[in-house]
Amino acid sequence: MQSGQPEEPVSIEGPPPLARLSALMALVDLFWNRILVRVMGSADPDLGIALQRAGVFPRNLAAVAGIVALTAGIYGFLRMAGYAGLVRRLFVSMVAGLLMPAFLLATVVPTERVSVLIVVVALAASNVLVVLLGTVALRYPAGMRRGAVLSATASAALVLTALVVASVRSIAESSAASPISTVARHAGELAWHILPVFGLVALFRAQNGAPESEGKPPGRAMLALAGVIMVGVLAASLYGETHLHAHRFETLVYGALRLTLVPGTLSWLNGWTVGVGLAGSVVGLTSRSPGRVQLGAAIALWLAAGYAPRAPGQLLDFTLAALLLARAAQAVTPLGRTRARMRWSR
Repeated sequence: MQSGQPEEPVSIEGPPPLARLSALMALVDLFWNRILVRVMGSADPDLGIALQRAGVFPRNLAAVAGIVALTAGIYGFLRMAGYAGLVRRLFVSMVAGLLMPAFLLATVVPTERVSVLIVVVALAASNVLVVLLGTVALRYPAGMRRGAVLSATASAALVLTALVVASVRSIAESSAASPISTVARHAGELAWHILPVFGLVALFRAQNGAPESEGKPPGRAMLALAGVIMVGVLAASLYGETHLHAHRFETLVYGALRLTLVPGTLSWLNGWTVGVGLAGSVVGLTSRSPGRVQLGAAIALWLAAGYAPRAPGQLLDFTLAALLLARAAQAVTPLGRTRARMRWSR
């Protein structure tokens, strides 16, 4: 860049390009491909196959839009000279350099041809990247948004811990590794459940020092809509467990979101977390405030990713959700906006 040309500041008050589209399509993928296809396919296999074919388009669209949004978001992170130190940004660029090709390969290559190595690289790199982004974003006193970032960081760190302990157990055959892995897995899932609550509360609360673009918090109508969504999803979960065999419903919940913390016949309680996440997604994505749209997209992607995702598409949702949460926490604090405008040192 020539010295006579001013450097444009990084825009963090709204989501990166195509992030909203990625969040919407990720929700469609969740409810269509991972819930509706399984429910209808068990009753009518031919209908399940037809629904599965129809669900390919939203899944692919979510992946393409998510890669564009994640690339733009990471590029913005690396451009912010004051957001994090040079060493931290180098680590982020190194991990992203491993992660983005894995996502691209998983998008281009058919699912049945995706190698185990691609999945392992994407799994490890995405959780490491979420921890790196979260530890930087926690510096900003962003209220409930900071709590959401803390939940995302803790969940990713605990997933990594469980993976490392499981690997050590398989190699060293240590009896002490099994309880540690179990505790880490359940604690990470608990953090996953807590994040949508922080996000929904943050959408309805005004943040001191937030920019004017944040606007006023949603009114009573949106609060009532959020309540209806939460109660409706919880009732639907209870209905599903009543009319499906308990084991089938528990398997459905695990297949869609990889949730195991709530056992057996109480699996319908997971509908509360899904309802809170869906309510936050609707309130945020329909807002006129760019900041709340960014937060709503993060909640939608977090919900669509599920806990400890393994599939490349869900890992992409998981990583993009953490990136949007970090941006949302930074954007509502004066210090964060000041650091976003800092130029590179000459």
